[in-house]
Amino acid sequence: MGASVLTFASYLIQSPADTGNLELAVAILAVVLLNAAIGFFQEYSAEKTSEALQALVPHTARVRRDGAPADIPARGIVRGDVFILEAGDDICCDGRLVEAHDLTVDDVALTGESAPVHRTAEAAPAGTATLDAANLVFMGTSVVEGTATAVAFATGADTQFGQIY
Repeated sequence: MGASVLTFASYLIQSPADTGNLELAVAILAVVLLNAAIGFFQEYSAEKTSEALQALVPHTARVRRDGAPADIPARGIVRGDVFILEAGDDICCDGRLVEAHDLTVDDVALTGESAPVHRTAEAAPAGTATLDAANLVFMGTSVVEGTATAVAFATGADTQFGQIY
């Protein structure tokens, strides 16, 4: 903006007036305004994407506290918490399954895989990629069928989903 103002001032001061300075001042101003508009729309788009991703994260979780199931805010889950999953639940953290009964999880939000994936509490073979390990569940995904109990090993930004977000 300052360069545009100085160039315009130089146009006004010069005698005879050089229209090249006027054109340059207008061009500089146009570039600054275009840059501001692009920045605004990128920021707006990023904000909308952030809101959409936030909508995928559940707000409550069912955990086992003091030996009894309890519903708590999802932000209250910490590593080592035991959480309970049932059909229809959205998963609020990354967890390792300790018990699973016919568990099927929809990973589409995380992996893009359209078909639900079977999950089990059995140990995954050595060298299995994290997202492919059948004994893990991830934040941002949902339970399609079955029940399970898992231990949280990552929450918030430390989750696979949080690394995308």
